[in-house]
Amino acid sequence: MGLHDQDFIHNGKKLINPIDSHVGTLQLGSDVVTLTHLGLVYNKFNCDQHGLKLEDTNRKDRQNWASAQRICQKRTRDCLAKLRMSKEVHQERTLGTELYLEVCSNYIDIFLSPRLNLRSRIVLASKVYFFSVFGNYGFNLEIIQLVGIHKILLLLLILYRNNVF
Repeated sequence: MGLHDQDFIHNGKKLINPIDSHVGTLQLGSDVVTLTHLGLVYNKFNCDQHGLKLEDTNRKDRQNWASAQRICQKRTRDCLAKLRMSKEVHQERTLGTELYLEVCSNYIDIFLSPRLNLRSRIVLASKVYFFSVFGNYGFNLEIIQLVGIHKILLLLLILYRNNVF
């Protein structure tokens, strides 16, 4: 079962775009969200560990949906975590990028995950909404309004209350 929405792909790509913005820095607390972290993952790990392509680390086509999905996948975030917890002399501060990509992944899963039930989709929608409202440390609110996650959350809650599964 999936949720059917015509704009989720467009909105998913829009969520990824701030990562490579040349205008401003996306900051979460004391950590930043940056495409540079994905470049480090691409260079330090094997492709079978992260699943990225070179085009994902040097984004020319900001409307590339396949690239947006690869960037958000769990194994990419796992590699970012390994960089952050490395025993090397220099540890990367990738936590901001990890968290942001997890939220983007949650947004994609709301619509595409074949294994999530309605209740799980509500939980993910709540996490994305909570992040957008309360975890907003310099985050662009225009993106949140674009995604319209609050509308999705309300729809899911109504369906859940009416026992529509």
